[in-house]
Amino acid sequence: MSIVPRSREGFTLDFVARSLSTTVLHPVLTSMLAILAGSELPALGPITEKIASIFPHYRLGLYLTAGTGLAIWGNNVLNKWSANNWTRDPTWDFNKEIVLVTGGSGGIGTSIIRHLLAKNINTTIVVIDYVPLTWTPPEGSRVHYYQCDLSNPDQLRDVSALVKSQVGHPTVLINNAGVMRGHTLLEGTYEDTSLTIRTNLVAPFLLLQEFLPDMVANNHGHVVSVGSISSAVALPRLADYAATKAGLATLSEALRYELGICYGAPRVRVSIAQPCFVRTAMVQGEVGWNHFLLPFLHVDSVGERLAEVVASGYAENVYMPGMMRYVASLLSGGPTWLQQSLIGNSARTTTIVLKSTNEKQIDPKTGFLAK
Repeated sequence: MSIVPRSREGFTLDFVARSLSTTVLHPVLTSMLAILAGSELPALGPITEKIASIFPHYRLGLYLTAGTGLAIWGNNVLNKWSANNWTRDPTWDFNKEIVLVTGGSGGIGTSIIRHLLAKNINTTIVVIDYVPLTWTPPEGSRVHYYQCDLSNPDQLRDVSALVKSQVGHPTVLINNAGVMRGHTLLEGTYEDTSLTIRTNLVAPFLLLQEFLPDMVANNHGHVVSVGSISSAVALPRLADYAATKAGLATLSEALRYELGICYGAPRVRVSIAQPCFVRTAMVQGEVGWNHFLLPFLHVDSVGERLAEVVASGYAENVYMPGMMRYVASLLSGGPTWLQQSLIGNSARTTTIVLKSTNEKQIDPKTGFLAK
């Protein structure tokens, strides 16, 4: 297997950073080189003398590189275990787990499911979506589909009861479903705003109330939410969407603390993904920033990454591309002039076309999706 990561987006800064982390900045490699450089082994004498004649300060460079690699590794280890309440859970068995994916009929949800089934065809998958499946489950798989308008609490309650009685209690809940109407605040109707908030934010709360108790009782489970970098870096025409994703991030953070402090269930994992724009059937167009720095993500890049997180049995805060962890912190907590300049200029040159979500009609009498 190649130590250089694959990049569906091509040559990007994130690809460079991930390649360096597995090669030049790998802690084992850099530490060994630093130790050898500082040793007095006679056999290395001619080699070190030759290197020193070309790069007089090569030892300092190796020490700094090794220190950087160890610091990155240490930070990743602390992030991993703190996100998992410093506990292991050896009971994960994906021959027995039940994975519920909302919005699994297409896009990121479908990609997550396909990658999970590629890892283990025996994993039970439950799809809850308003749209019928746009893909055919693999032969021999255990995929169950339930139609539901997640913005409708009554439908959500009824479908949740069916899932528990017909399939079982999910051990993995993936809050993936979401709508993006793409209106400015003044263009959107009451129904547009309400639908977005109920689907993107209220539904995850209600689904947790349905399925979290069994996870807590067994001290085993995983809640994965598909957020968006717009939770920290909002753009025009996405105010309602961005607000729901910010709420989803806060929900995930609070839930992680509650599991360890309030419920005594530290083995129940909580993960959230914060991807930048992902090219799906719902989102097309061009973004106004440099592709090398912030690429338009391929749907399978996100789906595969989240499937890896689920299959690992460990929680993780996933940023895609990885540098967005630091960009988001800089913009949300940095100087106002920097935020206004970078986001404002990008927004003026961004052409995002929203397809499927805007084609969904809302019943003016009920405020829910029209049948």
